[in-house]
Amino acid sequence: MLMNIKRVFLLSAVSTLLTTGCQNTQQVRQSRVYDPTVIQSNELPILVVNQDGERSYRQVRETETWFWTRLKNDTYLPGENLVIQVLGDTPLEQPPAIFAFTVPEKVGTLSMNPLGPFQSWTLTKKSGERCLSARQNAKKSGQWISIFTRYCTSNPHQDLTWIEDYTPSILLEKY
Repeated sequence: MLMNIKRVFLLSAVSTLLTTGCQNTQQVRQSRVYDPTVIQSNELPILVVNQDGERSYRQVRETETWFWTRLKNDTYLPGENLVIQVLGDTPLEQPPAIFAFTVPEKVGTLSMNPLGPFQSWTLTKKSGERCLSARQNAKKSGQWISIFTRYCTSNPHQDLTWIEDYTPSILLEKY
């Protein structure tokens, strides 16, 4: 009788382990998005030089890592004065929707910086405010970096060529 109880207990334990093991291997993979982390400007994959940044962030997503920098903003409108950098498996044509701006779909002015070619568009409004939009995609070590710039200024003398000075960071090597 005691032997039968031990067998039943042993079979029950083995059955439970097998069932649990099967359930664990069939779990659905969860996607996690973490809150943005404040980072120093020298922790960006592409350094934004000759421009004052207020704060930079990094956010790890399922298949991409987003970096963005808020630049000084004298227009105080949302979606302005941002540099967005997205590391991922594919290049992006538009910035992620959360950033509330898009780049024009028509062909822009072609220029070069240390990363390679990029397109830019400058719009001058009736008020005299000028807005620069730019898009650049570059591939490094099998991974794409997509860079989107949106910068507006009410200063008619503000130089807008600083995007030609984007420089790869040493930290880009780890991505």
